[in-house]
Amino acid sequence: MTQKKKQERTSDDVSPSVRYQEAMEELDAILQAIEREDVDIDELSGKVERAADLVRICRERIRTTEERVQGVVKTLAKEPDSDPDGEKEPEPAE
Repeated sequence: MTQKKKQERTSDDVSPSVRYQEAMEELDAILQAIEREDVDIDELSGKVERAADLVRICRERIRTTEERVQGVVKTLAKEPDSDPDGEKEPEPAE
């Protein structure tokens, strides 16, 4: 997707199908344009709204990824220890 096409997106284009990396790249492009003062005052509010939508997408992706990773770690912690050959390690003697 070209830089111009990314900048033409509106907040209506935000969907769950937007990948984290794509959202970050578009957000970066918007921020760079604003910092360079390349954004017309008539477009500024739309760009800021789009940036806010992208931040929400990224935050949600991070939150759901953290939850999934924590779930996997919790599941692994409940599983009995085993060695690389798949055999159960002996219980320590008390």
